[in-house]
Amino acid sequence: MVVGPVGCGKSTLAQSLAEVLPAPCCVLDCSATLKTEATPEEQADMRAGNLLSNERANEIFCQSWREALAATRSLVLTGFPRSLEQGRDAHCCCLEPTHLFHLAIPPEVCLERLSGRLTCQSCAAVTNVAVAATHCPRCGGMLSQRPDDAPEIIRKRLELAVGVDGQGGYVAEVVEFYQKQTEVAICIIDRPLSESDLLARVRSWLDL
Repeated sequence: MVVGPVGCGKSTLAQSLAEVLPAPCCVLDCSATLKTEATPEEQADMRAGNLLSNERANEIFCQSWREALAATRSLVLTGFPRSLEQGRDAHCCCLEPTHLFHLAIPPEVCLERLSGRLTCQSCAAVTNVAVAATHCPRCGGMLSQRPDDAPEIIRKRLELAVGVDGQGGYVAEVVEFYQKQTEVAICIIDRPLSESDLLARVRSWLDL
């Protein structure tokens, strides 16, 4: 499981790690289930930077990771849970990660990264306009900017994730919850790293 504020590199790490293991990757921000099950009102609310209710998040997201686990016992997950309540409910539904990678990247770094973030419409890979402006370097699909990557919405999402001035927020709640689960290894990355260095750090923790 990979957690952290918006723009910290969760999706990129999760997808790279899934290729190395190999294992299915469930990026719940971009999941097909989210796009089909969330109502138009809920999708508009998320584009405005708000979070789904805990009840709806669990209803939609638990279906996604259960489908991904149907054929294998291994899964790389990011984008969920996003509250203490979601973590508890997911744990009750047998979502029991072996490792939690916490990307504790400073909010100002996340904000800078997101100003040029692009997402592939085909494979959901995340890149930056400095790397590729039109086509995905992973699969060749078309790139676009997410509606919720507007500067004012990014600030709102960062505040929800890490609180004001880095105090509070749902990321700290989720990490604290899993710290109390003795079977979960918590791995913290507290400074920005390149994609390759970050993956290398994670692979060393997993002895890959």
